[in-house]
Amino acid sequence: RTGLEVGVTPVLRFISSQEQKHEYYRPSTLTPTFLVSSRGMYEVELDVNLFTRDDWCINAKTQFLYLPDKFYGLGNADKDGESASFDSYKYSLSGEVMKGVSNRLFVGLQLDVNYHQFEDIDNPSDNALSQLDESIEGFAGGWSNGIGPVVSYDSRNSVVYPSGGW
Repeated sequence: RTGLEVGVTPVLRFISSQEQKHEYYRPSTLTPTFLVSSRGMYEVELDVNLFTRDDWCINAKTQFLYLPDKFYGLGNADKDGESASFDSYKYSLSGEVMKGVSNRLFVGLQLDVNYHQFEDIDNPSDNALSQLDESIEGFAGGWSNGIGPVVSYDSRNSVVYPSGGW
């Protein structure tokens, strides 16, 4: 679907000597990602994992994705290989804000905000079953959002290079 992907993902760790003495210690990380593919897809992403001295944990991820894609129609009927082509754009932000109840158990809120947009739709003229138009649910793109509680248990011996725990 995307062909060969090539990218770079540096991981930047922030270590505080004061925080290492704390029972809850975990390093904070900042991870940008850049991907491109042989079929024109590209993605830019930023992951942030922030741990504070007073037992707060903030995980956030923001993403932009461009993907030239194809629509083959709905169902299992034979489509004779015909497809509609279109460009898909995705913008998303997700994250969690959690408070440590103990040095392993965290509770808080999770948020997901997503926006999808479709452009440059090129429908096959001779196959109505594979056409992408207003009759298809989600054709106009739009928002997909959510918020809710989150509980996390982390017994790993290291966030970056765990060799034990779960």
